Parts: sequence; C-alpha cells; structure tokens
Amino acid sequence: MDDVPCPVCGKMFKPNINDIVDGKSVRKKYCSSKCASFSMRGLPSTNPDKVPDDEIQLVRELCKTKFYKEIADITGRSVGSILNIIYRYCQDVDKSKAKKRQYEKASERMKASNPMFSKKTRQKVAKWNKEHPEAVRKRAVHASRENHRKNPSSLEYKAREILDSMSINYEPSFIIKDKFVVDIKINNLIIEIDGEYWHGHPRFEPLTERQKKQQKRDRARNKYLRTCGYSVERIWGRDVTKKHIKSILEKYGIV
Repeated sequence: MDDVPCPVCGKMFKPNINDIVDGKSVRKKYCSSKCASFSMRGLPSTNPDKVPDDEIQLVRELCKTKFYKEIADITGRSVGSILNIIYRYCQDVDKSKAKKRQYEKASERMKASNPMFSKKTRQKVAKWNKEHPEAVRKRAVHASRENHRKNPSSLEYKAREILDSMSINYEPSFIIKDKFVVDIKINNLIIEIDGEYWHGHPRFEPLTERQKKQQKRDRARNKYLRTCGYSVERIWGRDVTKKHIKSILEKYGIV
C-alpha cells in the first residue's frame, strides 16, 4: 500500500486498515492521534510544509510582540493557520501560547453556548446576590470550610496528626453560626493555630499595620466565641507540639 500525505501535517504515512465498520474497511486518515485531534479542534488542514520560509520567519518575528489575530491580519492567513505555524516552527519563541490559545478558544465557544454565562444570567445572579447578602456570606463561609478541610495549613495538619495520635474526637474547620470557620473544635473548646508572622508574634515587634489589624480581629473573634459559650485557646506555630496540646486538653479535663 502506497504512502499518503497526512491532511494536517503533510507527513507521508501508510494508511493501514485499523477498523471494520458495517463490513467495510476503514483506513487511517491521519498519521497520528495528535493530527486527528488537531483536525477535530477545527484547525486548518493545510500542509504547513508548504509555508514559505520567509513567511515562517515573518511569523516568528511577529509572535514576539503581536497577538494571533494581528499576525493573521498582517499575513492574510486565518488564526488557525497562524497557530499551526507557531506550534510547529516557533516553539523556541512561543512555547505555550499556541496550545493555550486552543483551549481558550474552546472555552470561549463553551461560554458562548452555555446560558449560565450569558449577560442576562450574570445580571440576574448579581441582582440576587445583592438582595440576599446573608445567603452569599453563608455560601462563602461553607466554601471556606471545605477548602480548609481539604487543604489545611502545615500547622493545622500537624495539630490534627497530634490529636489523632492521642485518639481525641474533634471537629476540624468548624463553622460558628455561619459567620466564620475555626481551626479545631473539641466539645466546647476552640483551638486556633496562629502563624507567628501573620498573627503578630511578639518576636516580630514592631508589628506592621496588617499584623495589628489581624490581632484586632483575633481579639474580636475570641470575645464573640466566649459570648457563644466556647473556651478559646490560641497556639503559636512553634508551640504545636504534643506536650503543649496535651497540657491544654488536661486543663479543660478532656484527657
């Protein structure tokens, strides 16, 4: 069987029979799955090997400073054809933009056909959010809780490991009245793990304005938790040890 050119890249290949459909043999249309994928994404099937060297050099120079649409207007080619040239001949100049642009175009097509991304829907959602601030805040708090549970900080993870090793029942990333999330809740005891820099450990004095604001928020949170009937213990990052946590639990009669 004679070699045939791939309609995407122009490479010669043997169109071996690879499937039988309704009793008829079906031959490969493309030299590789990569070219088949290119074709399904709607990229041009022109043979890039036929692109003149001077035009390739022009695209190489333009892609350093110009966007794809601008390059297409200058060269008189389609954006898909420019992407093809960049992907094959300009990888050393523009390594990721061509492939990234393919996904951007697919995302744009999806958004254009999805009613959830329409202007009317966005306006409706914005209006509802404005009219229901409590529901928006509650949703944000619950999303924060899920993120904290799945992606705890290194200090929170260490504290959880210590409690697990002591066989203590606790609730990580617990929500307080849909207002905020605390690190660990054990019965009526709230344990907050504070990073030393962000929460303003005395060793960082004089404190920055951000650290002072964070300490003010911490004091307000402690006051609110106590009015809700909870006891609050804050642990600095350097004190997240089994000995220190055990002494806190003994203080409240948990162990």
